[in-house]
Amino acid sequence: MKETWETILKRAVFPPKSAEEIFEAAARRARKVSSNLRTLQEIKRTEEKRVISASQHVSNLLKKVALRSPFIEDLHPFYKELVEVNIDVDEYKLCLARIYTTSRLVAKIGREEAKKIRFSATINEARTARRRFFGRLKSLLEELDPCLKKLRETLRELKKIPDINPEVFSLIIAGAPNVGKSSLLKALTRAKPEIREYPFTTKQLIIGHLELGTQRIQVIDTPGLLDRPLHDRNKIELNAILALKHLKGVIVYIFDPTDTVGYPIVYQLNVYKEISSYIRSVPLIPVANKVDILSQNKLKAFLSILPAKDLKKLIFISALHKINIDFLLEQVAEYLGVDTSDKPI
Repeated sequence: MKETWETILKRAVFPPKSAEEIFEAAARRARKVSSNLRTLQEIKRTEEKRVISASQHVSNLLKKVALRSPFIEDLHPFYKELVEVNIDVDEYKLCLARIYTTSRLVAKIGREEAKKIRFSATINEARTARRRFFGRLKSLLEELDPCLKKLRETLRELKKIPDINPEVFSLIIAGAPNVGKSSLLKALTRAKPEIREYPFTTKQLIIGHLELGTQRIQVIDTPGLLDRPLHDRNKIELNAILALKHLKGVIVYIFDPTDTVGYPIVYQLNVYKEISSYIRSVPLIPVANKVDILSQNKLKAFLSILPAKDLKKLIFISALHKINIDFLLEQVAEYLGVDTSDKPI
């Protein structure tokens, strides 16, 4: 099984805030090398140790930054696409390559200048080689500075992506904005819910958990989906689409037929149809919310436009008042093939 997103990010090493910070740390290490500067050989050994200490520190740090950052190609398809939505992947890969190349170049220059110090004939030659190394090191780091800052920014964005396990069953709550998705999440995870909020600009992707039979199920409240083609969707909506596409489980699509949401029922139905055509591998359960305030006229209007195949699956609930929630969970368990006979829902 692939590593969890949380594990991948814990392994990542944030680069220092600036190239200058890396250079100063290397210089401090060099200054710590103690010596008794009396003979040419002692001075040469000291200068060589200073160069080796500084070059190893910088080279090892940059290598860790490059090699411990998430490798896009190794990610689960869910996370691979989610990362591609949230960052500039080409720029990210280029920065990692530059950082790794610089780490090797620093090590090479360190070896070269250390060797020149070792075979220098005078104190001036030895100290000139040491100064030359630090001059070249400073130049390399200054050139790398934009990449280091960009990588810090990118890793901060990646840390906003929630830790979702794509290998376990998920109950994905989808629908237009304000139809009651968060209310359903709270109703489903009523037994001491484990809920975390992850900011995506002005929206949130919220993760909860519930026990369904003997299974622990992820419950994912996706950002509200708007009625427009996939290529016109913004980053927030694409996060929701990816959750629908790559996670295994069942999608509960919520309708609000009361017209209190601000999105007409025809509009909501268009979103539902698009999801139905786009997500074919995941079972889709249509749910009508807010039955506690649903009038007969609104009910008839809603039922008249819903396709016949979906009428057979339709479930009426009130997420706010937890009406029919147990029946909804029974249907979810049936779709997922989860045995609830030994443990009540």
